[in-house]
Amino acid sequence: MMAMMEKYQKNLEDIVEERTTMLIEKKKKTVALQMRMLPKYIDFMFCLIVPFI
Repeated sequence: MMAMMEKYQKNLEDIVEERTTMLIEKKKKTVALQMRMLPKYIDFMFCLIVPFI
């Protein structure tokens, strides 16, 4: 029973790590797109209000 719980825990930790990595990559892409689309001063103000994770 404990072995099953440890395996389940490890699986969940792997999933969380994978999705966290995916989130960070998507955030970087979003910021890059935002920097290309918005004027510099608006982008700067937005970054002050919503800091990078």
